[in-house]
Amino acid sequence: MPAQPAFSDLKFARPRPRPLVISSAESRANLLGLLSSADPIWIDIDADFTGLGADASAVIVDVPLNVTSNAKRIAELMGLLPRGLPKLFIINKTHRVEVVRASVLGATSISNRPLSEFDLGEFFRAEIIAAPQASDGGLRVAALVSSSLANILDAVLTDEAINIPTVEEASGEIASTLDGAGLESWLQTVREHHQGTLQHCLIVAGVMTRFGQQLGMSEDDVRRLTRIGLLHDVGKATIPTALLDKPSKLTDDEFSIIKTHPYRGFRFLSKQGILGTDELAAVVGHHEYLDGSGYPYALMDKSIGDLVRITTVCDVYSALIERRPYKREMSPADALDILNKMASEGKVELSLVRALARSLD
Repeated sequence: MPAQPAFSDLKFARPRPRPLVISSAESRANLLGLLSSADPIWIDIDADFTGLGADASAVIVDVPLNVTSNAKRIAELMGLLPRGLPKLFIINKTHRVEVVRASVLGATSISNRPLSEFDLGEFFRAEIIAAPQASDGGLRVAALVSSSLANILDAVLTDEAINIPTVEEASGEIASTLDGAGLESWLQTVREHHQGTLQHCLIVAGVMTRFGQQLGMSEDDVRRLTRIGLLHDVGKATIPTALLDKPSKLTDDEFSIIKTHPYRGFRFLSKQGILGTDELAAVVGHHEYLDGSGYPYALMDKSIGDLVRITTVCDVYSALIERRPYKREMSPADALDILNKMASEGKVELSLVRALARSLD
């Protein structure tokens, strides 16, 4: 596959792109060189934001978001900008709080600091030149849901209460969107606009919602599945991103840290009053397998309830079809082949794998 062009190699229609750039003094020199072929609008984080952004074609933010005052100031600016602008946030990906806050603030792309010419080119190629053709409704709902979820991940980090009505609203919006546009449209939108834990939770929520809808479950039961999908991995907010995004095999010590995320999510959500007992069991048990080879408790067969079994099957399928920095998404057929193999090995329930396959038709 040929390499994608760097930013300086891209061919733009006239006029040149006008990114609105909010940067720190430390990052300004690097960005000045990278954006020499564009027509950037430079602003300092302490500047008067009134009237800015009307002519901007994108937003680029490179300030330390682990500084709370910076994050609040950027939030003020985002509220003044036109909707729909592509937003590139340049962060230190090893700082979980920066990752979460970038998502909360509406990042459509995230790159590691310092920004490279290649990453800048990827952002403009995907967001400006060849922007994905997703429905406005799907983008709106995905943005609403991802913002709610990002705020929940931030609450996990700070151990604060979550806004329960926004979770209910997000769940209802997903159900309505999938009922109208279908699962594939939702998956395409999520893959193009979200990364990491946010992408995974949005995909799982979509897959679980469609599972319930296509199998004729009641509206309340579908909403339960959607909530579980959205919230099942919130414990990952406390796991270092270097482990979550590691492309190579994890060491035993690293995997032992990863395996704590279901309980961390359960512990946080059990204090929030948003999930019932069965739903909390699905959060803590979504990596349990029927043969006892899962985690965190190595539960077996009859100790694993129906909601847990459904969540596990949908979670495995979603992980296989999601897009990551180091891999493309797997096809639905190949993902189902892997699930069928797991069922033959006694790890997941075959009837649920077959039900999932029917829900995808």
